[in-house]
Amino acid sequence: YAEIHVTDVYWPEFTRAHLHDAIRDFAGRDRRFGALTDEG
Repeated sequence: YAEIHVTDVYWPEFTRAHLHDAIRDFAGRDRRFGALTDEG
């Protein structure tokens, strides 16, 4: 299992603000862990 965050920013220009954006993206995801519906 893996989650990927894709960004248009190249590594040398990647800042703490970009990292915080990525963390917010991960925190806001709806994880179902393989379930097809919210009911499980």
